Amino acid sequence: MAKQKEERIDLDQLRAEEAQKEDSRKENDAEAEEVHKQFVPWLGEARPKKGSIYDMESKIGSKMTVEFMTGRVIEGTLVSYDRFMNLLLDDTVEILDDGKTRALGRVFSRGKVEALGVRA
Repeated sequence: MAKQKEERIDLDQLRAEEAQKEDSRKENDAEAEEVHKQFVPWLGEARPKKGSIYDMESKIGSKMTVEFMTGRVIEGTLVSYDRFMNLLLDDTVEILDDGKTRALGRVFSRGKVEALGVRA
């Protein structure tokens, strides 16, 4: 019977240990969040909108040169674009390897799939 008393668990002590572990965990989480805020300044705020590296809005109506993955190069006036870098060009000409040009008119270019580079 004496052995059973030694093995008995003190519930108050166990609860105190669990509360101490929980407090320690909260402190660690708070420290981790502070460190994270140094690297992600918008944490806890509305996430900033991802903007384009290149300001396409100001280039509407300007001449642009687009190089495709296939090696083709076209030049035209930017009419419209979207977030996927799909472009709508007007008065477009293809620039051939020998320097000659070929009129294409209005061209829609799928940015993610076809375009390799854009120069304004």
